[in-house]
Amino acid sequence: MKKFLVGVIALLALSAPALAQFSVGTRLEANYSTTLAPNLTAGVLGRLEVPITPTFGVGVLVRPFIQYGADLVNEGPLSVSAYARVRLPISLDIAPTSGFSFSISPQAGVDLAYDLGSGASLSSGLRLVTTLPIAPSGGSFSWLIDGYVEFGYALDMLSLYAGISLDQIVPSPFAQTIYLGASYDVLSNLTFNPEFGFSNFDFNTAYLTLRFALKL
Repeated sequence: MKKFLVGVIALLALSAPALAQFSVGTRLEANYSTTLAPNLTAGVLGRLEVPITPTFGVGVLVRPFIQYGADLVNEGPLSVSAYARVRLPISLDIAPTSGFSFSISPQAGVDLAYDLGSGASLSSGLRLVTTLPIAPSGGSFSWLIDGYVEFGYALDMLSLYAGISLDQIVPSPFAQTIYLGASYDVLSNLTFNPEFGFSNFDFNTAYLTLRFALKL
């Protein structure tokens, strides 16, 4: 537990720059996934997003996906895995203005995790994200590389974590998110995951996500 607190303090120290003015929003997410074959997973994410300040709004995201992943290294405390997946994000803005978008997003990445012992772990990853807009028309192909560094601490059915999400490493502008969260196993295949964070490089946007994940 001491290791987790030290990790949290270090992450919060990095967020000191600008907390004077920030936007606040909430997200409610539900995830469903199932294993189609060894290393092959499919599922869907649904998200209700409600910006509260400075302007109230409501948005809905539905994101089906299919993913293939494989372990590259799994020896001792170190594990390395790689994956390739395709997401199909469908977004609907309800308020304050209405809008609709649909795109195809092939992605590939690698994750690294290291077991520090006593329930503590350190993980990181890099991901290449490409996006091809389908609707509305007129959009252009785009790409970016993002990543993360995360410290976790496991306590039986409860896991705590804190991390820095490098939301856009290249191309510029660089962006990041500092986040804190917990994951609780409600059932053997159902997890409740609240998360709080500050996003954007100047940390002027705060969010709270309440996430439920079901895996069959």
